[in-house]
Amino acid sequence: QSEVAAAAPARHGARFMKHAGWPRTIAAMLILVIDIGNSGAKIGAVRDDDVAGPVRLPRVDARAVRELAAPMLKGKEAVIAIAGSDPARIDGLVWEVKKLRLGTVVSVGPKHKGIPAATVEAPESAGVDRRVQVLAATHLAGEATAVISCGTALTVDIGDEEGALIGGSIGPGLGL
Repeated sequence: QSEVAAAAPARHGARFMKHAGWPRTIAAMLILVIDIGNSGAKIGAVRDDDVAGPVRLPRVDARAVRELAAPMLKGKEAVIAIAGSDPARIDGLVWEVKKLRLGTVVSVGPKHKGIPAATVEAPESAGVDRRVQVLAATHLAGEATAVISCGTALTVDIGDEEGALIGGSIGPGLGL
């Protein structure tokens, strides 16, 4: 079973897919993306250039994933990519979701080969969630991009034309 990143780029598809070792058919598949943050989790869907969501999960467990994913899947399998800032929570949810047999479940960690390496001053502190957001935004825009995310924290991230995180900042979220 192939591993995929949270947003399999179609526009730059051949180059990214070859780099990550993905089969060419991945770009046409439904990819569910789950981002586990500090205060909860969100789920979104990506197929080619179409993006839906994110929608906040009511709980961070397989039951909540099944409740929101089943209507989108309509009995078909998907690739389910799970990323976030806490490796233990990611591993736990990956284990739970695999038991649902909804498709291929992938843990997207900081060294996942489908995510370009961050070229920031301290790349080990660049959260995988921020790196995946920059990759997806670059894919959708087709060029270098900026991503502003308002959650528990307010983040501003810059991605180069290849989708690599090249800079950014984090501040208190709007609710703080």
